[in-house]
Amino acid sequence: MKQGTVHVMVFLCLVGGIFFTLSNMAAKDTKYIEVTVKEGDSLWSLSEKYTGEHKYSNWEFIKWVEDRNSVNASAVFPGQKLVIPVNK
Repeated sequence: MKQGTVHVMVFLCLVGGIFFTLSNMAAKDTKYIEVTVKEGDSLWSLSEKYTGEHKYSNWEFIKWVEDRNSVNASAVFPGQKLVIPVNK
């Protein structure tokens, strides 16, 4: 293998390591709370209720909650417990 190729591979590994380190640090800026869905609540209304306490747009918040809780936004119900993101 040529020396130039080795340098490129080392450089790419370093860049990848830095990227993953920074992404992991950004993820640690978020903590989670558990909320209980009340009558009339929706993921949209929860996103708006906690505006300023999370860094997501309403759509990103909904997607995050759907993914982490294995739910569909149209199928949340009163009494259901959901984990939502909040800033530290």
